[in-house]
Amino acid sequence: MTAMTGRAKQPPSPANLESWAQGEAIPQLTNEQWLQLAQQSPSRLLWVVEPSQLFPLKSHKQKEALWTALKPALIRENLDLALNWLRIPEMGSDEAVTSLIEARLKVEAGECSWLLLADALEVLALRGGGGQAARQLEQQLEGAGLDDEETARITLAARELMDAPLLATLARHPAWKNDERALLSLVEASATDSLVDNFGCLTPPARLRLSVEEAGQLQALVWRNLASRKEPAALRAVEALLTALANEPTTEVLATAMTGILQQTHGKSAIQSLVRVFLAGTQYSPAGEVIERWLMEFPLDSLEAALDPFPEVSTRFDPQALRRLCFRMLPLLTEPQRAEIGELARLGGAARSEVVCEELELL
Repeated sequence: MTAMTGRAKQPPSPANLESWAQGEAIPQLTNEQWLQLAQQSPSRLLWVVEPSQLFPLKSHKQKEALWTALKPALIRENLDLALNWLRIPEMGSDEAVTSLIEARLKVEAGECSWLLLADALEVLALRGGGGQAARQLEQQLEGAGLDDEETARITLAARELMDAPLLATLARHPAWKNDERALLSLVEASATDSLVDNFGCLTPPARLRLSVEEAGQLQALVWRNLASRKEPAALRAVEALLTALANEPTTEVLATAMTGILQQTHGKSAIQSLVRVFLAGTQYSPAGEVIERWLMEFPLDSLEAALDPFPEVSTRFDPQALRRLCFRMLPLLTEPQRAEIGELARLGGAARSEVVCEELELL
């Protein structure tokens, strides 16, 4: 576009738009003058003028008037041109813009290039339609082939609107299913709540339509990633998963890796969760061994966590696991610390407390 010059000496007209299109410098116009041009020649203004030359507008009334003037042209003109304007936050309300883009994609998505579709979905998400954009992308990807450039562009767009259903669609698609690095980048872009809701159990929901092989590959990536997240929801999900995975020969390596990631991510704040995993009966698994070695660094904190009368996730309790912790950790405590643990145990009065009291007596 031609650079801006000084203020216009005469009110602009549609003829000026043609002169500007030929390279004549665009003068500085008032908001009222731009609005007048938009009302007189909306399509030509879209083609000739950059949105940045009109905005910001001073009043809500001006914004509404500009949207009213340009909306028919934004529906009619090339989609890539329209997107250049619709990405501007001041151009129409989010609801109006998302409705317009959705309506155009309903008709044009099948004919768009993948690069243009990616632009449209990003603008749709930017204006508040992330969920609609994700569903539109899922629909277009079914049975579609993409080259390397298209795959890379769609990956970038997908990261902006990622949720678990879209993640599963990409994991099923030939362009992504064997690309662990790309899938991991998509997992990292997904919201924790969506990952927990859909992958926080051993079997993903049937609605995700993943084969056993696809589910196994994607779950391993998601579970490791959840272990690296600091949100409480991720920590609770990983605790439940470790309890279920640690003693299974097919998943013990994964569980051990998740345990290490959890320790690195949360530090001492992971003690309570890992104590619960250990006391659920994982003490003889590889993950349990890793947990035990790490908890040995914090004997007092670990035994206090073991006496928690209200475990949040796991209801399983193996007394032998607690006896093992007591056998290893009680000798590491000072007399005052052992007295403190004894007092906590006597106040608790539950099965865990009985085990600790017995071990204190044996010591």
